Amino acid sequence: MANDMESLALIMQQIRTELGPPEQDTLTARQPARSGVAPAYDWGQVLTFGAAGNGLPCLGRGWSYPEETRTWSEEASAGLALQVSPVHGLVILSFRCEPFTSDKTPTQVVRLAAGGQIQGEWMITQPGDYHALLSLPVGTETITMEFQFRNAHSPLDAGLSADPRKLGIALNRLSLHPLPSSTS
Repeated sequence: MANDMESLALIMQQIRTELGPPEQDTLTARQPARSGVAPAYDWGQVLTFGAAGNGLPCLGRGWSYPEETRTWSEEASAGLALQVSPVHGLVILSFRCEPFTSDKTPTQVVRLAAGGQIQGEWMITQPGDYHALLSLPVGTETITMEFQFRNAHSPLDAGLSADPRKLGIALNRLSLHPLPSSTS
């Protein structure tokens, strides 16, 4: 698995080099987690976001109530935060999500901001696993991420149900893996 992660990181770094630096959008100030304190996270730990999920304390503003296996975003952006051992470089983020799409909006555009800059963007049409190579400031001990949803819309607006929440994605699970020499 370590070789797979290193290979993924090399591929993602090559893509990032070819595409040039990400947009320099900055994160907006958000409450780091529902409790107001970012919970401790062990590198490689898989967080789940269903009703009994271990990742629920990480969720901040913009998330709805947890369902059996997932938690939906309910605003145009949704944040989460984790306390980690200090980072000194690159971190691979892996997450599984389901987009909210409809006939009117068949694609959910998802951007991820962390470390004060945009770290990834996906055009999501179906549930799946997604990855990003995060470049974080040296010494980072709290990772604050913000998912931004360009096409968030409600089931009510789509004519699917009376649900007025502006849904973007349903987050199922998430994990972070620092590349070698990225932690102290």
